Amino acid sequence: MERQFLRQVANIFSNPSLLGIKIADANYLCGFTFVFPNKRSMAFFRKYLGEEYGKVNRAPDGSPMPMFSPCMVTISDLFSDLSGLHTADYLTLIVELWKCYSEVQKKHAVRAGVSETDFKEEPLDDFIFWGDLILSDFSDVDQYMVDAKQLFTNLKDVNEINSDFSWMSDTQREAVEKLGGVKGFWERVKGNEPGVAGREEFYKKRFLDTWEILYPLYVNYRETLENKGIAYSAMQYRTVAEAVNSYALKLGASVTEGADVIANKLDALGSAVFVGFSAPNNCEKTLMRYFRDKKNEDGSLAGYFYWDYFSPMIKAPQNKSSRLIESCVKEFPSFPAIEDAAKCSGSIVAEVETGNERPITDCTFDVYPVSGNMGQTLAASEILKKICSGFEYSATGFDLRNEALKTAVVIADENLLLPMLSAVPAGYRDIKGRPCVNITMGYPLAATGVASLANLLSAVHMSMRVKNGKSLLYGNVLLDVLTHSYVKGINKRDAEILRKHILDSNKFFVSDDEMNSGFDNLPDGKGGVKTLNLSGDFKKFLNLMVPHVDDANLISSIVEYQTGILDYVSNYVSPAEKGYIFQYSDVLNSLKGNNLSIMLPRSAYSIIRKTVGNLSVTFKGEPLMGLQIMGALETRALDFENIIYLSFNEGMFPKTGEQKSCIPYFLRKCFGLPTYETQDSISAYNFYRMIQRAKHVSFIYSTDTEGMKVGEESRFIKQLRYDFGVKPVYHNVNPPMPENFKASYKKVVKRDEDIRSIVENYFNAEPRGSKHFSASLLNSYIDCPLHFYFANIMGVEVEAELTDSVDGSVFGSIFHKCMQLIYNHYTENLKVKTVSGALVEKIIKELFPAGKIDGSFAGPGSSKLDDFILNGFKVALQVDVIEGENLVIRELVERYIYNTLTVDFERVASTGEFTFIGTEKMILGKYLGANFIAFFDRLEQGPDGVVRISDYKTGYFDPEIINKYYSDNQRVSMINEDEIESVLDVLFDMSGGRKPSDKILMQLFVYAMMWAESEDNPQRIELDENFLNNNLPLGGSNIDVTIYPVRKIKSQGLVTLRVSMNNIIAFKKRLSKLLDEIKSNGEGNEEFRMCKDVSPCEFCDFASICNRGAEVKDKISDKGVE
Repeated sequence: MERQFLRQVANIFSNPSLLGIKIADANYLCGFTFVFPNKRSMAFFRKYLGEEYGKVNRAPDGSPMPMFSPCMVTISDLFSDLSGLHTADYLTLIVELWKCYSEVQKKHAVRAGVSETDFKEEPLDDFIFWGDLILSDFSDVDQYMVDAKQLFTNLKDVNEINSDFSWMSDTQREAVEKLGGVKGFWERVKGNEPGVAGREEFYKKRFLDTWEILYPLYVNYRETLENKGIAYSAMQYRTVAEAVNSYALKLGASVTEGADVIANKLDALGSAVFVGFSAPNNCEKTLMRYFRDKKNEDGSLAGYFYWDYFSPMIKAPQNKSSRLIESCVKEFPSFPAIEDAAKCSGSIVAEVETGNERPITDCTFDVYPVSGNMGQTLAASEILKKICSGFEYSATGFDLRNEALKTAVVIADENLLLPMLSAVPAGYRDIKGRPCVNITMGYPLAATGVASLANLLSAVHMSMRVKNGKSLLYGNVLLDVLTHSYVKGINKRDAEILRKHILDSNKFFVSDDEMNSGFDNLPDGKGGVKTLNLSGDFKKFLNLMVPHVDDANLISSIVEYQTGILDYVSNYVSPAEKGYIFQYSDVLNSLKGNNLSIMLPRSAYSIIRKTVGNLSVTFKGEPLMGLQIMGALETRALDFENIIYLSFNEGMFPKTGEQKSCIPYFLRKCFGLPTYETQDSISAYNFYRMIQRAKHVSFIYSTDTEGMKVGEESRFIKQLRYDFGVKPVYHNVNPPMPENFKASYKKVVKRDEDIRSIVENYFNAEPRGSKHFSASLLNSYIDCPLHFYFANIMGVEVEAELTDSVDGSVFGSIFHKCMQLIYNHYTENLKVKTVSGALVEKIIKELFPAGKIDGSFAGPGSSKLDDFILNGFKVALQVDVIEGENLVIRELVERYIYNTLTVDFERVASTGEFTFIGTEKMILGKYLGANFIAFFDRLEQGPDGVVRISDYKTGYFDPEIINKYYSDNQRVSMINEDEIESVLDVLFDMSGGRKPSDKILMQLFVYAMMWAESEDNPQRIELDENFLNNNLPLGGSNIDVTIYPVRKIKSQGLVTLRVSMNNIIAFKKRLSKLLDEIKSNGEGNEEFRMCKDVSPCEFCDFASICNRGAEVKDKISDKGVE
């Protein structure tokens, strides 16, 4: 690696002769002030300066001479110190801007003829939405020293706007609406609501009126902040730059008091050395010009400037990276020049021509396209392992800190920081096990655990209802709170117990009484009480969870509510998390300290979230120790041998997106304000400068497309290939899964005793208390053995949700419960087992007084039916009242009940009365050595002695799968002996492609098999191993399995499959082989494989776990499965 840029600069200032200092003086460096773009480059320079100084300056005995360190400062700290103004926090700046805006807006409205009584102040939460735009524009105006009055007031003279308003982006139009005052002044002036036809004129007028407000707002705002002794950063910059101009113009004459103070501070700096800048703004250039033109008393230079502008790629004509820095290099030349300047003094045009045989760089480039964030961090981990594999660890002779310091991981997406830290390999620890990693970038406070918990607390408050004097907390929000890591830290067992209780009870709302009591003395549904036995610590947390917010003191009570909970949970978190909580609490207290008068809770929470969104958590560490993990901006002026870029996607490197501003593009260009082209140029320079001295560069990008993120490599990779002839090596990698998750990409093999015992539970001698197979589990295994493994062996649970609305499964539960209650009432309560036409007619007339037996529905139903349906809703949704959209569902349930009963009446009239055996009947037993369970919706016996198992299908059902075997003679569907094997081939086909109707047919065969051998069956038939092995013919009764297609029962009628004993024998043969395979898998002899067909994987609950995302993406196109 070539010598680092900062080391080359340090070498110059370590050598007095190069600076024209003839007499070596240990104090000579104290006459310099070194200015850097950021703290990281300053820290590295301090390290290099000490090392280089020791090499050049030696005592007579050969030992390094002591060095008196010069003053070093970042450019932002320098301007802040020179200005004498304190940098205000974001919340203070926004609140002060809002106050000034309200004052200016009111004056403007009064001048326009609006009375003070009619004027309404802009709400703070509306203002904060676009206040960022104003503050950002004010910052640009100040940093680039634009004449604000000319910019804001002369817009009406711009012919382009007067003639055409189509240049405005949607964001600018939205901002104009809000600035002009959709909820502000202009919208509140009576009679000024625009029509559709005049929309273009409306936008134009609003925009121009807004600009009339902006200049007085700008002046008022700056004066207000200055009087308070505070400022935003750009205001500090302009204050200093204007004072510097005044001092420079009037040198030797009297100057303003403020400028005089700044001038004295400037003189105290001595000679200023500006190092590593790339795109200084006008204020920074003003300060540079001051030092460039100034001479010290001894005639020596007062200003030194060092630009890292040597790479052929940076200087290439087609590269935007040189657009800004090139003029700076000419205006502020470097003297004395560093060594790289001599190497790059010739023409570089020939070197950058594509196809040149001479490589433009000796660096090697590798590209790693991977799936998702986890894939990126794991790929980075593997690269780091290769780098550190060459480290030779020993107690002496090896410095891991310096060796690891040669590598940098550059992250564009801040959310990858914590996953990357977890993926850093063990090789980056010293012989004492201490990590040698330093984090340069900040981590968003909004992405921390405390922010997520605070957001949940705001949701608890905002979703709370008050009914009959009781506070009701939204159950779904409480479930999210209970799964939060902070809450689990109080007591993980209690959090899970309460979560399970809420889910099992489907408690859509939880009362404050339950929270305050700690869920003691709960009704058990049987007339008694029960308790959850939660710990005292957890009960205290639940007490704090109930919001007690005083509308009269809204801000104070919200702050007290959240800080009370955060203070409590801080006793159960790590020291690092405590730091996050402390920083978040500062935000809350600052909100309280601003004495804001906010009327709505959503306004307060909106301000909190916006404030937190502008803050980052800083990590403390030794900047000159070990592996460097940093953001793109932190790389300025630094050089590394090995660089690993994460999230090297288009849109991330470089950052793209619409510039948020109220100032249109053409005006930004006219006034010299930064545009998106400026940002593109800065990003390009930082990238090409960073790689110019590296030996190995790795680009890792995600191939996933999500939201606005595209799975495409950065444009910089394409530029390297096509503009500079670089040939990066592409790697197709599947990063290994973490050690704590043993799932491989294609299969899962588990041979430990725990897994074996779980599988054996399905085959235990005693079915009760064991695990059970069912039709759905068999279908799950056939569709994907790996899915079966995750759900039923590993017990990975899919997150359940509470609902007060009805989806397909809930609707089915309501209907099933209603039919169970109805038939139980009219058979068990009346002690009637024979269902006749007269009984069904009695049921219909009592439940539907206005209905007719012929099937002509006429509601509403009777109060008795209302009770049945309400009980169905209670069981499915845990609600006491049917209201809202559920009233529509209730009517649908009512109609389906009526249709089902009338079909039953028609069946009895056609085939005769039947004997009712039971509803929702559980069948439990052992079949083929395995435990099985099933629930029959209805079980009955017809006049011909054939047992009928009925199953309600409230969802979509295709009857063709059964009707195609319809027999006119039997008036039911039957599968003949010559057809059964082909049918079973489909049912047990594991190659993929089974239809939903095939899975229903599997269910019917399982039901028939279980009833044939059930101990509850008085005609039970022993189909033992001899029958299976010898394939002996077997006669005996058939079993009917009937589908009630509830949605279309009037048009489709009942769909019945008559299953013969020979059908069951053939089915059991196939089933026996499947069960043997599952058992063999559990013993580790085979694998729980992935399914061959990827079409179900797109919506699989376990798709992310099995790491099949890339394969699914490749094989599933917009048109479907290839």
